[in-house]
Amino acid sequence: MSEHALRELDQAMARLGDGDRSAFDDVFRTLWPRVLAFCTHVLSIRAGHAEAEDVVQRALLKVFERASQYDPSKPAVAWALAIAGWECRTALQAKRRRKEEPDEILLQQADARTLPEECSVHMDLLSSLQVAMADLSSSDQATLAAAFEQQSDEAASGASFRKRKQRAIERLRQTWRRLCEHE
Repeated sequence: MSEHALRELDQAMARLGDGDRSAFDDVFRTLWPRVLAFCTHVLSIRAGHAEAEDVVQRALLKVFERASQYDPSKPAVAWALAIAGWECRTALQAKRRRKEEPDEILLQQADARTLPEECSVHMDLLSSLQVAMADLSSSDQATLAAAFEQQSDEAASGASFRKRKQRAIERLRQTWRRLCEHE
């Protein structure tokens, strides 16, 4: 996505957040393919394309419901993808709870469907994430791991854990932005 397109999306999202309904079409047309590609990639191991579209619909519905909460000083695409990421995570957790497919079969299917370009992009992202995570303190790393895997003991549960998670995520965002500016 070009720098110009990102700025236009940010401006349209800000207008939508201010109540300008004419910005809806611009935001939708710009976000739909990007959020669909993201969700399809995230869910490709454990879900089909149809389920990815359902997740995208739920994610974009939340984006539009929360448009008034959008902070114009931050990138709209990152904000929308964060919401989509949580929707993907929720869909994967629901699927896991239903125990629809054993993990071994899912991993074999993923290996058969993965294209070399997708592997390369995925590996680059993982490498960048590892660099960003390495810049965090061991406490932040443990907090993020526990939050993602939902492995929290009694000492890490409740409001104090949520606050530590929020701070760790913000530090990870700052590190990620700093790394992306250097590329």
